[in-house]
Amino acid sequence: MMRAILILVGLAIMIGIGLFLFLPSTHRIYALGSRTVEFTFVILDEETKKPIPGATIDIWDDPFHPADRKKVAQAVADDDGVARFVREKQSVEDVIGISASHKLGGVRKHPAGVGTFVDRYWCTLDISARGYVPLQYESLASYDYDDNGYDKQAQLHRFEFTITMRRK
Repeated sequence: MMRAILILVGLAIMIGIGLFLFLPSTHRIYALGSRTVEFTFVILDEETKKPIPGATIDIWDDPFHPADRKKVAQAVADDDGVARFVREKQSVEDVIGISASHKLGGVRKHPAGVGTFVDRYWCTLDISARGYVPLQYESLASYDYDDNGYDKQAQLHRFEFTITMRRK
């Protein structure tokens, strides 16, 4: 009886080792860091999905007390409805070893093999455009984004946020 139990335990261990060695596994690495980031804001008409040139985005820091908030920058949308802001030492979390189809919370699209969570809780946005209802105190965290990876010179990590506005 004891011999049968030992044989079964040995078989179970061998099967476990075999599964561990021969089944594909997914290794994910999570890394915290900071880098220079380009935030791209694509401002679109909610109904037509066409760009809104000239839309203004005021970027505010997001302190604990709203009365203490300070304007960090202002960005104005070009003819394609695109406004850009570059921030140094932006905190990020990289997830390495994932497929492009794997969904990261809040990230619509990311390059195959790596996805990056960018800290979206550092600012609020006031967005205005002539003929549109202004969006005030909009948290960057309320928008999903595309992780567009690095630019061609590997200087900037690019994140794209699409923001829609409603006509008055």
